[in-house]
Amino acid sequence: MVVAQVQQATPQVRLARSAMPKRPEDTEAFQGTYLGRGEKVTVPLPADGRTPPFATYTWDLGPQLVSVTAVCSDRERFGTVIGDVDALARGIRVVDDLTIGEAPTVLRIDPA
Repeated sequence: MVVAQVQQATPQVRLARSAMPKRPEDTEAFQGTYLGRGEKVTVPLPADGRTPPFATYTWDLGPQLVSVTAVCSDRERFGTVIGDVDALARGIRVVDDLTIGEAPTVLRIDPA
């Protein structure tokens, strides 16, 4: 499952994001085709066996944060799908000047 989200970057959202537990070895720079440089956090084997493996991609666009989160229910398959998830995340963009139907390959997600 993959979920994309655009969020207003309020001071409260920035504070909550900075307080999230991250290990440096899980975080790496990630280059999106349209959004530029962001970060990718990958947790292929969470310590708690009940937690599924996941990856989160985040771009700070100033007034907005764009994130893509992918969760895989099968620990053994996570490594086989993460390349496709990387490709999907690279293609994410925020487009304000397109209406639905103008570009069939663009999924428009308005900021919430």
